Amino acid sequence: MEMHIFKKSKHLGQDGAIDVQRMSSLIDRPLPLPSELFLIILKFLEKERDINSLCRTNRQLYALLNPYLYRVNARNSRSSALIWASKRGAEVTARISIQEGADVELMDYDRQTPLSLAALSGHVGMVQLLLGAGADVDSKDSSDQRPLCLAAANGHKVVVQILLGTGAGVDLKDAWGRTPLGLAAANGHEAVVQLLLGAGADVDLKDAKGRTPLSWAVESGDKSVAQLLLGTGQVDVDSKDSDDRTPLSWAVEHGQYAMVLLLLGTGQVDLDSRDYWGATPLSRAVEYSHKLVIQILLGTGKVDPDSRDSDGRTPLSWAAEKGDEAEVRLLLETGKVDLNSRDFEDRTPLHWAVEKGDKAVVSLLLGTGKIDPDSRDCLGRTSLSRAAVEGDEVVVRLLLGTGNVDPDSRDSLGRTPLYWAAVIGNEVVVRLLLETGKVKVDTEDSEGQTPLSMATINGHKAVTQLLLRSEIDVDHRSD
Repeated sequence: MEMHIFKKSKHLGQDGAIDVQRMSSLIDRPLPLPSELFLIILKFLEKERDINSLCRTNRQLYALLNPYLYRVNARNSRSSALIWASKRGAEVTARISIQEGADVELMDYDRQTPLSLAALSGHVGMVQLLLGAGADVDSKDSSDQRPLCLAAANGHKVVVQILLGTGAGVDLKDAWGRTPLGLAAANGHEAVVQLLLGAGADVDLKDAKGRTPLSWAVESGDKSVAQLLLGTGQVDVDSKDSDDRTPLSWAVEHGQYAMVLLLLGTGQVDLDSRDYWGATPLSRAVEYSHKLVIQILLGTGKVDPDSRDSDGRTPLSWAAEKGDEAEVRLLLETGKVDLNSRDFEDRTPLHWAVEKGDKAVVSLLLGTGKIDPDSRDCLGRTSLSRAAVEGDEVVVRLLLGTGNVDPDSRDSLGRTPLYWAAVIGNEVVVRLLLETGKVKVDTEDSEGQTPLSMATINGHKAVTQLLLRSEIDVDHRSD
């Protein structure tokens, strides 16, 4: 009988291996073969896909041979079937794999165990099955994340309950120092946060960046989670992270005005707390253009609207650089800002507004009557000089219109506004400066170049002619 079945001409391939397709067609017929014979046949099948094909030939063979397939998988493929089943919640497959010798502590390429994979995806039944098979509830992956971390981060409440009930470490940290509570808070999973707090999680434990669960919660803007954390009465509302930033600073940066109000309501925050860069919450609000937050902070009457960061810049300086007229107005309305404050480059808010080219902000600042329009920065440049560099005709008109600027001022290289206008070839700006009657067309810079020579070198014919005519007129007037 055996010799008839395995006759080479019929049932073996050219290389002598068993031809599974031919075997399948044979087995479809009702053959009086004992089970033991099919188990002998399996020994000739080395590949799992071939064994699987044979198993699927009919139901009787599936019931007989399928357990053998899982034993082969556990032996030859490191129980890949259990990994597959854990990811997808395929409990039947997982149960058979375990029964046939699969290792419940095996790891995938990320060193995640079947329990970690099941917890990550929230497969409740699978988690229970693996724990019942003896899986380590606190197994770590390549990032030191444990099943509880993964379940908490993804909001799988029931899985979290099961893991906690099995003795999972509630405050164990991953490679970034994050706890299950910190991850749940960062992702806005209120129900999970409640479970973890009830299990005794440390509400103020800091991660590797020095950030607490509250810091993450307010950044994400989940008010209910933030209220839960604050409600414990064990939170340091003004704790600083490794960059000296507080929860208020993070809430402000991300424009979470509800969080800002919540934190202010505790009465436990320093509104002028400075981070590593010397920026206050108000500075951050201006930097990120959160006008409602700016109004809230200024409305407390407890912030310094003129605070300086590590670069010597004030909120007004930042608002002017961005050309944000609304923010500039809000700050000016406090009556507590120095319009001529200088940063570490000796630049004033007007300098920044001019460089931005925002006519409305320049006009607003000049309109206060408290601005020095002729102040010089560390390069000796005035606002008029910067406007000439930018070729901004409107801003040049605004500055000249104050009557308080020197149109022929020289910077640290001896270059005048006319020089810069000639370099870029802006005929309108050159004409505006010449019309003041207060500029010299032959002023040499530190390299011996004049406005006329630079216009000529750069091929600006119209400006060259304009300067030549002006020089002739000057000579005639001198005569």
